[in-house]
Amino acid sequence: MTIFSDFLSSENRLNETSYGDLSAEHIGLWSTNIQIRLMARKFCSNDLSGVEERRDWGIKTKSGITFMTRNSSMVTVQAGTKAIVPCMVRNLCDGTVSWIKRDEYQLLTVGLATYAGDERFQSLHQFNSDDWSLQIKFVQLRDAGLYECQVTSHPPSSIFIHLKVVGKINNC
Repeated sequence: MTIFSDFLSSENRLNETSYGDLSAEHIGLWSTNIQIRLMARKFCSNDLSGVEERRDWGIKTKSGITFMTRNSSMVTVQAGTKAIVPCMVRNLCDGTVSWIKRDEYQLLTVGLATYAGDERFQSLHQFNSDDWSLQIKFVQLRDAGLYECQVTSHPPSSIFIHLKVVGKINNC
């Protein structure tokens, strides 16, 4: 809880005497929720006047989202292995990350849900992480192509990653 205290002004701190019969555990959970929401409000606002613009840091969009993965990157994998198609997104706030295979206009994932009928595709994301990489298990030659990491913001923002799949190498 002390991690968040710097982000709270004195009027936003909890007044423990006003909660009557609530247990300390309930107050603690509630206060953590309030603190996280206040932090999100601070960091997810569209007022970016205090944010330093750095070109080496990532691609900043009009909505304040920053893609930390370079646009037009290429990932090369061997058929039969696992591919990780990277997409690092900062300041996502209320946006949702979706993966689309552009060659076929096929929606693969929305958030953590897989929409492709192929369970080899999975969005990798851990809570409180900027990583929204797409994992493709047992990569096939037909998986090669252009992949779009899209954030549902206003306006929507995207980066594109090209996946190149090479055949298996025979070690005779």
